Amino acid sequence: TGESSRGEEQWEAQARLAFNCYAETEQHGIDVQAFQQLLLSSVNSAWSPRHLVVHQDMTRPLSHYYINSSHNTFLTGNQLTSDSSELMYRHALLSGLRCVEIDVFGGPNGEPQVYHKYTPTSRVSFRLVVQTISDFAFPPRGR
Repeated sequence: TGESSRGEEQWEAQARLAFNCYAETEQHGIDVQAFQQLLLSSVNSAWSPRHLVVHQDMTRPLSHYYINSSHNTFLTGNQLTSDSSELMYRHALLSGLRCVEIDVFGGPNGEPQVYHKYTPTSRVSFRLVVQTISDFAFPPRGR
């Protein structure tokens, strides 16, 4: 649609401007230090500008607010002997949870794994967990 292509063009223009602020023109690129500065700068903020100002009632004690979260999200059952599965993140996110736990530890060949440490629970690939979170926590518009 025309509106979405205008939005994409505007986003690309903003991204190009932000990149150019940190790129060195004679190199036609960006070095590691400049890239880090770009990632941490306010022009790369993941926060909506409307959230810079408190827009909800925040005068109550923390216990008065509902935070939909999960503990040991990756486990299919008990925390001592059950299996670990990326599908549990799918289930949690589709159920409305927005705070999930990922216990990440080193695995074979340098690939990180998710599991409950010091227990015989099974292990699941960190890459698979992150892909599942990406797919279900941040679905494309219209899905």
